[in-house]
Amino acid sequence: MGKVCRGFGSVGIRIKKLAMWKKMLIAYSIPLILLIVAVMSGAALYLEKRTERDVRNGAEQAQRQAESYISSRIGNMNYVMQQILTSYELRELLAQIPKGKKQGLRESYAEFFALSAVLQRIEFNNDEYRVGMYVPDSLVYSSNNYLFYPEASFLRIERVEELEREIRDGKNVYRILQDKRTGDPSSAQAYLTLLSMIRVTDGTGTERGYPVKAGIRLAVIRQILRNGRTIEGSLLYLADEDGHILAATDEGREQALARLPFPVSPAENWTLVTVEGQQYYSLHRSLEYNDWEIVSLIPLSNFRKQFLWLFLLMGTTVALLVAAVAVISYIVARYYSNRISFLNGRMGAVQSGAINTRTELQLPGDDSGDEMDELYRNFDFMIEEVQKLMKEQYRLGRMVSETEMKALQAQINPHFLYNTLDLINWGAMDYGAGEVAALARDLGQFYRISLNHGRSVITIGDELRHVRSFVSIENAHYGNAIHCEMDVPEEIREYACLNITLQPFVENSIVHGIGEHTDIAECHIRIAARREGEDIVFTVEDDGPGIDADTARNIVMAKPGEGNRGFGIGNVNFRIKLCYGDGYGAEYMRTEKASEADGRPGTCVSIRIRALYERELETLLGQ
Repeated sequence: MGKVCRGFGSVGIRIKKLAMWKKMLIAYSIPLILLIVAVMSGAALYLEKRTERDVRNGAEQAQRQAESYISSRIGNMNYVMQQILTSYELRELLAQIPKGKKQGLRESYAEFFALSAVLQRIEFNNDEYRVGMYVPDSLVYSSNNYLFYPEASFLRIERVEELEREIRDGKNVYRILQDKRTGDPSSAQAYLTLLSMIRVTDGTGTERGYPVKAGIRLAVIRQILRNGRTIEGSLLYLADEDGHILAATDEGREQALARLPFPVSPAENWTLVTVEGQQYYSLHRSLEYNDWEIVSLIPLSNFRKQFLWLFLLMGTTVALLVAAVAVISYIVARYYSNRISFLNGRMGAVQSGAINTRTELQLPGDDSGDEMDELYRNFDFMIEEVQKLMKEQYRLGRMVSETEMKALQAQINPHFLYNTLDLINWGAMDYGAGEVAALARDLGQFYRISLNHGRSVITIGDELRHVRSFVSIENAHYGNAIHCEMDVPEEIREYACLNITLQPFVENSIVHGIGEHTDIAECHIRIAARREGEDIVFTVEDDGPGIDADTARNIVMAKPGEGNRGFGIGNVNFRIKLCYGDGYGAEYMRTEKASEADGRPGTCVSIRIRALYERELETLLGQ
């Protein structure tokens, strides 16, 4: 920590030794650059969150749409199956098929065409779906493999025992089966197939069951899943209630996905899962007609790529703004430093003895009419005045009496002091010297209120501003360690008091507190006022070391000009009593309870005056 502090200290020393234009460049550019970086960083974070939310919403909306389309297809598949199961004509035809009796070729073809007509009609009305049924292998048309399939092929379906059990329980069972495409008997492709059993009773009263199916091309489901991808590289798949993968965006990966180590149904959406060493966001949604789920796996790296354009844009913008700020700051710093250098050169010439060779200052460049021009003119005016005074001194002689010097000083107009302080204030603000500007402003206000155009009456509000200016000036010396709190209602601020009534008490708290005791790090002063009948009572409290009763009494009762302690307290008390009467004035008291933080008792003084407005107090004073 010490090394860091010493490092900052050495940097500060090096900055102090830089040329003025370099200091101004640092003062102008660094805060603006830091502000730009802070604002753009905040904007980038906001836009990143907003973009991330939009990307997430887009992915969820696309998955929701895919779920809607697939649910619609599954619902229609169930509808087609219900058409098969509830077809009266089909049930009648199946009931007429003799069991175990060999049919002639003519009877077989008649039966085939009749059954085909029913199934083709159902398929025609639902052209997106394939239908079929499994018949005994002994039937001639069982090897048709388009609308009719041998029962032996049914027994070869994956997990047939589970399939038969679920069908007997009346459940809808789905499998991925290879089937011929409608209108193209030579082709075969994967179908998502719904299997069920149609049961009929023949003429002998024997119940027989015929497996039936209705399927949709798996390519249709895969395309719906592909359309649900909003982020490149995303993987969507459809899984049944047992976790079996039915379809995926990448054809042929269904079996490979079934072996991957991740949960089919995460606890919540946007769960971060690791699959084969790669991290994915997992997003799932249940289908409307069953317990199936659509699961999205979004690669984390691809998800973050969605924000790459944002960071590139922000980085480019920050770089351009920083470059612009640096260039503009350099131009402004060089411009104003040249003007300061010009004035400094003129002052150096005067300091070297060239005051008698005065020529009117010509500013570099055009006359801008700003505060620097005014400062140049005032400097030139002061040089002229100094020359006049030197000539006057030469004429009157080298030995000027103290009385003559005071008379000369008395000729200085106080407004010149105010104007000069204002010029210093504005000039300092132009050069980024905020502390110098504030100090000049506070000093000007302090003397303006102190002198008060020679009047003894001032409003309480102005008196509080006078105190505030004094505290600000003192804080420049004590490093902002003085904290002054004012609790004075607005209606009391409109009344009047004698000029410089409160400031000496505040000064006393500072001088005999933080000023004399190096162990005191901060000084807290509180000024309060309240109305008591026809009077106004001020209290000024501090958290300093306090004073004993004898010292307090001596401070208040001291005559003007007596003693070194009190700094005008006795004078203020004397003026108050002289103005309002013996019942008014100041009274010091020592607080009994010490602060828990520092153990110092502090000091409190009460000042009582009459509640009079300015005109009334001026009348009382005979002004």
